[in-house]
Formats: sequence, C-alpha cells, structure tokens
Amino acid sequence: MNQQSPEQNEPQPLNPMGVDLNKAAGETAAWRSFMDKLEGAGHQDRVYSYFIPIADVFNLINIGIYGSDKMPQVEQIDMQVISGLRAYFALRPPGENGPNAQEMLHLYMVPVDMNGNDILDVEGNSVIYDTTHPCPNMCGIANQLNGGAS
Repeated sequence: MNQQSPEQNEPQPLNPMGVDLNKAAGETAAWRSFMDKLEGAGHQDRVYSYFIPIADVFNLINIGIYGSDKMPQVEQIDMQVISGLRAYFALRPPGENGPNAQEMLHLYMVPVDMNGNDILDVEGNSVIYDTTHPCPNMCGIANQLNGGAS
C-alpha cells in the first residue's frame, strides 16, 4: 500500500471553473454501464452516489482542527445555502491520464441545495468538482479500513 508523502497531503487549489457537465455525465454514465456489466442491468437499489450532510463535513473538519472536546456546535454554523455534498462514482476513460493508464474510478462532488437537489452550475459556471484521490496512490498508513492491518 502506498503511503502519501506530506507534500501529497497538501490541499490543492480548487479549479474555480469546475468540471464540464458533459465530461462528468459521460464518466458517471461509464460507471453505471460498468456496474450493469458486473451485476446485470436494472438494479433499482444500486448505489451511484452518496449524499454527505454539510453538518458532517463541518464536524469532521472541526474535529481535526479543534479536537472533539472543543468543537463548535453545528447550530453555530450558517448552513442555509447548501444541505450537503453529493459524491458521484465515475470512470475516467483509459489513456486519459497517459498512454498506459487504465480506467480509473473517481468521484465527482457537487453541492446539494436545501431541497436535496444537485447544484450543477452557478451563474453558468460549473460547480462539479473532481477533487478526490484514490487509494492506492494517496493512502495513509496501514489500518483496518484500508486493508493494511487487522
């Protein structure tokens, strides 16, 4: 298992333009097609995305910053614009990351409005982001969640 170096762990600047909707739609469709081949078409309960409540995102960030005993209460955070994030599974086409690259599973993240709907653009600018990094390549030390320790 590859452990990430400290410089790999540094936050990368967010592309303010986001990912093109057609690119994201094609790659999320590729994931669904891949799953259809594995499980057969027509599974109504298949997972294509996960909703992540914004309160959970703030809590995870705050625990890392303040520790669990000094964390601000979620009620103190203004969450009236978005209710959370949605992460969509997607498959990047082979060769997109170099001539020998395989298909790569990745996640597209989008904000979710207070009605539970995806926000795909703001004033015509995409807010679909590809900010995740898979493990292996960007892994922590071996532990029970990544299969490296029992």
